[in-house]
Amino acid sequence: MKSINISFIQIISSLLIINYHMSILDNDFINKIAKGGFILNTIFILLSGFLLAQSASKSNLTFYSFIKRRVSRIYPPFLISILFVFLYNVLIINNFNFQDFFLWITGFGYFFNTDVLSTNHLWFVSVILMCYILFFPTIYLIKKFTIFYLIFIFFILIVSDYCFQNSQYFYANISSVKLNRFLYHYFVFSLGIFFFTNNIKIEIFKKVDYFFLFFGFVLYTLCLQYKNNIMGIITVILALITAYGYIKVVYMLADRFENSILFHLKNITFEMYLIHYVIIIFIHHFIANPYIGYLIVYPITIIFSFGINKFSSSISK
Repeated sequence: MKSINISFIQIISSLLIINYHMSILDNDFINKIAKGGFILNTIFILLSGFLLAQSASKSNLTFYSFIKRRVSRIYPPFLISILFVFLYNVLIINNFNFQDFFLWITGFGYFFNTDVLSTNHLWFVSVILMCYILFFPTIYLIKKFTIFYLIFIFFILIVSDYCFQNSQYFYANISSVKLNRFLYHYFVFSLGIFFFTNNIKIEIFKKVDYFFLFFGFVLYTLCLQYKNNIMGIITVILALITAYGYIKVVYMLADRFENSILFHLKNITFEMYLIHYVIIIFIHHFIANPYIGYLIVYPITIIFSFGINKFSSSISK
């Protein structure tokens, strides 16, 4: 069972990823604070690998039972979110493509040449599903080869960037080239498994973790200005260091917020991640004032997320 500390990390990260996508509201001030999406996605994927390895260690999971459990958790809220996306495309921008719709409901729409603006953030679902499919061979390879398997994946990512690079550089290609995006996040997923299998304690906080978080983020932000491959690799490494520091610091802070109202959100973090993007787009379309839009995105996202979670739970029983 997940600790309240892990739940707290997921809650805060979900709220911050919503903030990151507020840049859709197209306001200079909001754009300045809508930062950190790359690091936050890294955190989600790393925790996923860590938690799945932890869960697998406590039970004799088969591939079938593992995939069944993951599918029953992911697909109901995902399909409801896809429905909202296509309602937006049909009713607001009058752009419906049945083939795109069909490809997206498989969960792997990101890997096809689909062109649906309001599914931009759902790449995460396609990537994490691929990571789930590879979970059992990955945990075996990490136990057998330990850190050398991680080095191998990162090396493949660098080779892929060299072979398939477009006009951008290493860091930017992770977000723009599908193969690179998958390889990077598979590396992060494997890193989470490595943390658990090698008994790296995320719950033990040290003062140096503040350094990893704050100075890591400052250096990461500065390195973003240098758009070349070497600095791109350094930027990715700094993002990983920042993510590690973030996990350790927020894990420690969770105890101070144990009775906070925030913990009511612990069961809907995935739903919030899925639905917030299209809600922001709807609000941006209908509400001209970006500050009012910013303020109402959160309560509307939370209300819809609770509804989706309740409906999903009822149909997956």
